[in-house]
Amino acid sequence: MLVQTEKSPPEGTNNYIKCLPTEILLMILEIFRPTSHRKSEYKSVLALASVCQVWREAVLNTPSFWTYIRLHPPNPPREADIPHEFEIDTPPVFNSSYPAQLILQLERTKSAPLEIRWRVKGEPHPQLRDIIHSLAPLHRWRSLQLAFVQSRQVYIECGSGEEVYMGIEPELPGQIIGTFENLREMSLVGDGKHLSHLCNLVETTALKLETLLLGERTASLTRKELSNTCRRVSRFLAPTHT
Repeated sequence: MLVQTEKSPPEGTNNYIKCLPTEILLMILEIFRPTSHRKSEYKSVLALASVCQVWREAVLNTPSFWTYIRLHPPNPPREADIPHEFEIDTPPVFNSSYPAQLILQLERTKSAPLEIRWRVKGEPHPQLRDIIHSLAPLHRWRSLQLAFVQSRQVYIECGSGEEVYMGIEPELPGQIIGTFENLREMSLVGDGKHLSHLCNLVETTALKLETLLLGERTASLTRKELSNTCRRVSRFLAPTHT
């Protein structure tokens, strides 16, 4: 004789997944937890949250599913590339409402350590510094991938009518306040002409930093400013010049 417990599904149904305790369900879903900033991993999280209400609540309320943060607007995909199954009320990573999506994702991380990827190109979003200070303070950053990408603006040369490309140097959004007390990994790529304040914060507060990766142009500008940090980290990579 089958004894029906409080968690047992009604007779004639096979919906056993809804009867799993949340802890067990999260152990199963853990294999889909993002481990990088790839869009495909974020889309997998959105897909999990679309399965049913139980899964949705479990995923949305678990900070570790949301801690890979991009501090830059994503490139919008072609309309044909947007799957209909991701059209839930959570703004996806490619939503044009970037600040709202960023705020929502950061709120879901609660107080968990953050993995930050920041691709600085042109002028930063005007709300970005306030969002960082209020929802992503520097002491929560566990890793930082910072890349400066020079954008190009087209001018028409007077007289000849030829197109002339002018490089625009990217900038960080003013001076960011805080300490990198829990930063473990950092990579800097690009020109980095506006990195003095950031380098000073790393040099004086990132005492737990273990890995430092510098691009060729960034290395030439930051080796002196990060001299103590370069000696302190256990893994330091920068281009060598012969």
